[in-house]
Amino acid sequence: MISDARALEHHFVPQDLNHRGGQIDALAAALEPITQGATGEHTLIVGPSGSGKTTLAKYVARKLERQRLDFEWGYVNCQSDPSPTAALHQLVKSAGVDVRRPEGTSRGYYFDRLAEHDGQLVTIVDEVNVISDPSLLHALHETPGVTIVGICIDDDDLLATADLNSGTESRLRSMRRLSLTRYTHDEILDILAYRVEHGLDSERVTDSALEAIADVAAGNARVAITHLRRAAKTVYESDYDTLTSDVVSEVADAAQAAVHDLHVRSLGTHQRALYTIIRDAASAGVRAGELHDKYEHRVQNPRGRSMRRRYLSSLERYGLITKSGSGRGTTYRVVPQGSQTRTVNPESTGRR
Repeated sequence: MISDARALEHHFVPQDLNHRGGQIDALAAALEPITQGATGEHTLIVGPSGSGKTTLAKYVARKLERQRLDFEWGYVNCQSDPSPTAALHQLVKSAGVDVRRPEGTSRGYYFDRLAEHDGQLVTIVDEVNVISDPSLLHALHETPGVTIVGICIDDDDLLATADLNSGTESRLRSMRRLSLTRYTHDEILDILAYRVEHGLDSERVTDSALEAIADVAAGNARVAITHLRRAAKTVYESDYDTLTSDVVSEVADAAQAAVHDLHVRSLGTHQRALYTIIRDAASAGVRAGELHDKYEHRVQNPRGRSMRRRYLSSLERYGLITKSGSGRGTTYRVVPQGSQTRTVNPESTGRR
């Protein structure tokens, strides 16, 4: 059933990226100066979850990597590494510029490594809106040979933060904007077909199963791929002969939970603390004032209110929490797992 499990991973970067041709061309144009040995145009990619922002950035970076000998690129997800020093470490390490991290490493150490790097470097900064100190972007912006590709669902939180100085704000606003929208139903079907072709025995996957997955995904490629992976695993481990829409229906709740868990696992310490407090409050929810009080007692060196609001906004955008009301009367609740799962049409099970 499974010929290449890598094609079923959400972080798999395909050889051909369909339905993003215009955005590929736009990002390639922004990075074109790198092919001439100059710094590219700093770019911010925005769009809803599952619209292919990270895949697009990595796809174009890999294409550029094949064209230049003196080019490197690094990646960091600020959900997991929100502090500037941790983010710098991951960027430098993933780019192969330096893999060490001496005790007491400072930001200056990493910027020295960047300054010493002989060539051009693209820094892909995912979830850029939750980085704890946006001045890091200012510093990267001013570093010769470094081009920033920032990624976030919406840049409103990033630009509205209270601790954003005028210089950093100016540089963020000067970045090229590249907007992605949700995939259409047919585009999700094409994405699924590509993953099936490169990762599964396509003769054992029905068209109606892919239709069912596309319906559940509602334009979110991450959700679609997770459902495909879960369904394929079920067929592989059971007595099913074919991946049908009945299999998709059977794994729907587990697949939705897997998407939820994927987002939760990516959370950094402070986001996870906020989420856990809200989750522990169950359906009753927790008011903003109580949430902030509990957070301040739970973590060491708590973030400021502005940063917490960005964290909460990020949790909301990823469908982990909801809020109602306003001000200190705002009440936060978790989104129950599986609440977004949609029912698919039944089909024969395809059992042996």
